[in-house]
Amino acid sequence: EHTNGSGGETILVDGFYGAQRLKEEYPEDYEFLTTFEVDAEYLEDGHHHRYSAPVIILDENKDVKQIRFNVYDRTPMAFASREQCRAYYRALKHLSKYYENPSNQWKIKLTPGVVIAIDNFRVLHGRTSFTGNRVLCGSYVARSDWLDKARTLQLIE
Repeated sequence: EHTNGSGGETILVDGFYGAQRLKEEYPEDYEFLTTFEVDAEYLEDGHHHRYSAPVIILDENKDVKQIRFNVYDRTPMAFASREQCRAYYRALKHLSKYYENPSNQWKIKLTPGVVIAIDNFRVLHGRTSFTGNRVLCGSYVARSDWLDKARTLQLIE
């Protein structure tokens, strides 16, 4: 629900598309983001999540499996060298240009009663700024639970 204001559109971006473009245009940056591990941490009452992995996670066939592009949950960075620091921020800058390009974004204004399901391994999501009052409800489902249900319904093998 959104009252007394404007803005607040949901922004969706295909993270795999950005990774593919990075691989084509900046292969060294792609290689760096598939190997350099970034620590992430999320704290809230009663919870302390911590995880470390590359920004671009590949599967056993070297295909993109997951994008971890969340600037808000990163822990303080520690680099082995200045060059590693430069390589990280250069690669992130190149990757972010695909995600920030409006032609790669899909915007939708969610209204009361509208539900969207997002594959958090692939789709980057955010919101535009807004004025007024806004209520948004969110929920997360563990990927293993999602895949379990899809197999049970014979939607995947």
